[in-house]
Amino acid sequence: MVKYYVDPKFNLQFGPQFLFDLSDIPAELDQYYNKTNFAVAFGGAYEFTDKFL
Repeated sequence: MVKYYVDPKFNLQFGPQFLFDLSDIPAELDQYYNKTNFAVAFGGAYEFTDKFL
């Protein structure tokens, strides 16, 4: 993930993300379901104080 500071307290985040599903799936869906996933994630954050984001 890359963090870009728009302001000293506000930032935007984006980048690649790899996911792996650990939950059980029904047997009839097994051939259609992929437990691994690659995605592009994005988000934002605001830092209220040094210890509270």
